[in-house]
Amino acid sequence: MERRKVIKGIAAAAGMAWVSPRISALGLDQISVEKSSFGIPIRGLSNKGGKLVQPIQLTVEHAGTDATLVVRVDHQKVENRVLSPGTHTFNVYVDPVETARQMLIEYEIAGKSESAEVRVEPVRKLLIFILPHSHHDLGYTDLQSNVEEKQMANISRGIELARNTADYPPGARFVWNLEVLWGADLFMRTKTEPERQELISAVKKSWIGLNGMYANELTGLCRPEELLQLFR
Repeated sequence: MERRKVIKGIAAAAGMAWVSPRISALGLDQISVEKSSFGIPIRGLSNKGGKLVQPIQLTVEHAGTDATLVVRVDHQKVENRVLSPGTHTFNVYVDPVETARQMLIEYEIAGKSESAEVRVEPVRKLLIFILPHSHHDLGYTDLQSNVEEKQMANISRGIELARNTADYPPGARFVWNLEVLWGADLFMRTKTEPERQELISAVKKSWIGLNGMYANELTGLCRPEELLQLFR
């Protein structure tokens, strides 16, 4: 307990910002969230009309009748909307910053005004790949026979979705990945000849992705070091 108090004291003296555990769990480490009465900077980017912008989340309480809210960031108007009575949470957007900087947030509504400073941090850009696949846990989550039925249905459904999106732009087409070769093997052993040919065709068209091990590991996501360890 004493150690925790010392660490908290050091953090307070250094001006360290609070980090939400929920945000930290997403892997967005070192996110500065300086609390104000109504504004929280979000360390992320949004695409608005083809332009990358950085959000600041505002929470504004308004009593009385509907009124027009005006929000300014560093004295430049960024938001103009009508608020009904109640508590409203929404985002305003600023140009992405290259280095950390303080921004002055001000709002006015029905004769009421408030201001606060928030520290906006730069965002490291990430390219995120989405990989649709089903996890192979034969008998862990259901009876083996039920899992087999579900996995076979997944392959058929994956082929159907890939066919329906085949004309989409590259990168937007659906691809179903078999985590292990067991599913493809069972499909080829139990399905009709037309269905087997459909699977072979889907693999050739890259609608279905095959991985390198029979019973475990999604090898398509493995680093070289992991592959060496798996196949040693």
